[in-house]
Amino acid sequence: MREKSKKILSVLFFCLVIFWAFSAQAITWSVSNDPSLYGYLDQNTIPTIGSVACGPTSAVNSFVFLQDAYPSVYTTSLVPASSGVITNADMVAVAQILASATYMNTTVPNGTYWTNFLPAIEKYTEAKDPGVTVYNSSLLTGSSTAWQFIYQQLLLGSDLEILIQKTSSTSGANHFLTVDGLSWNDQTNRGTLSGVDPWTGSAYSSTIFYDSTSNRLDLSYAGLSWIYGGASERPSVAEPSAMLLLGFGLVGLVGFSRRKKFRK
Repeated sequence: MREKSKKILSVLFFCLVIFWAFSAQAITWSVSNDPSLYGYLDQNTIPTIGSVACGPTSAVNSFVFLQDAYPSVYTTSLVPASSGVITNADMVAVAQILASATYMNTTVPNGTYWTNFLPAIEKYTEAKDPGVTVYNSSLLTGSSTAWQFIYQQLLLGSDLEILIQKTSSTSGANHFLTVDGLSWNDQTNRGTLSGVDPWTGSAYSSTIFYDSTSNRLDLSYAGLSWIYGGASERPSVAEPSAMLLLGFGLVGLVGFSRRKKFRK
């Protein structure tokens, strides 16, 4: 009986060693939306406010993704196409509406305040196609796991906008970007962020990493910047494939959280 107990303990010890070795391995978390589904509006093409219109422009580029990715959900176009196909003029028209005092109150030189951004998106979207969108936002400073918000929202098939602050600037958070992809290594706390930059209306890819000194997420944009907050929108009824991916992703994140606690 004692010998049998020893064998059982040996097996359990072996399993524990294997589990420890597995749990200590770095995991690269990768997720992306189809970049071809987004709008690529350049904010500088918007009359009068172009230089400060990153907020409404990033929202428009995300709206194009929502209606292209979920045509059966958004039966009323968030960016109406005047000629059957969305043109730059169509996107500019919606950006100007979003920039108005009714929505984001985007002004020169102040641009769009974070506190106006998501409420304006929700107000506009609900006016166009009520009751079909879920909205989320989070401040992404002060946590080494802030990257998880970005990962989870993209995994859900959401569009995502972030507000960044250039480290060389003293004027506050000052540029919105649309995000379509993230790759993150949980051991090095570094990865790659991709999306659409409203300043150029083109794709960007930036290194992203956790800065333990400042306790925030930094990215290689305009030299160096840090992420202030993120806002996302997605259909309230997720497609089965998205829910399946979410399930796998959340299981992985739970495992990641437990592994972090186990290491302490």
